Amino acid sequence: MGTANSGIARKDVMIPASVTWKNFTIKGIFKQLFKNRQNDLKSAISLYVLAASDALPGISLEKTRWWQKLLWPYKAFTTQSVKPGAWMKPLAQVTLETYQKLNAAVARHEEKGVKMYTTSEYQRHMLDLTRSRKRGGFSFIWRFHNEVQPTRIVSLRVTDGYLGSETPRLGHRYLVHALVRLDTEQSLEIYDMRGNVLHEPAGPKTESGTTPAHPKRVTEYLVLEKRLWYNSPWVFREQLWEIPPGVEEKKA
Repeated sequence: MGTANSGIARKDVMIPASVTWKNFTIKGIFKQLFKNRQNDLKSAISLYVLAASDALPGISLEKTRWWQKLLWPYKAFTTQSVKPGAWMKPLAQVTLETYQKLNAAVARHEEKGVKMYTTSEYQRHMLDLTRSRKRGGFSFIWRFHNEVQPTRIVSLRVTDGYLGSETPRLGHRYLVHALVRLDTEQSLEIYDMRGNVLHEPAGPKTESGTTPAHPKRVTEYLVLEKRLWYNSPWVFREQLWEIPPGVEEKKA
């Protein structure tokens, strides 16, 4: 019998929606506010569980004094904070670095890199994208320019993922799913097999022989996953999209 739940579905992370009178009815406003607060509470409980187990990514709380722990219930409600010292700040940084590595791997047709930083349906999607680009004979250069807004965790869920009766040899029992908002400027250069430029040039050819492309703003919500009992990197599991406010309500 296995000691880990290998078929765990994505937890109920969600994109918090902004509530305005313009896009919601009175009933819809209260419904969405309830969903947002429910997400905040679930995220806070998950963050507190990680803190209490000293399992926060990139942060050690081992030497925390007892009186400092009195502030933990408050700090647990700072999942979305991007301030220096915020508990989720290191994970946001890991997410951005992983995002850059993944996109660079896709552009270079490196399936090994794609598999390293993805899992589940998102891995299949990114592998299909990588292979289709490779079959076309095109070459790509993906460039990260900057963050438009700081990368942040908008929804966090933690559950027991290691099901063995014994303590795992490494790390903790938890499976972590974090929904991360990435708002960046990036560009993609495209060349055919002869090196001809297929994208709209943003300037003259550089000394390295490449032709820059215009940066574009890209906002994505990606589900990040980590099985804390494995010495493996954080991986992207799924992509979610914002639903225009009121759409669900109108369909209902």
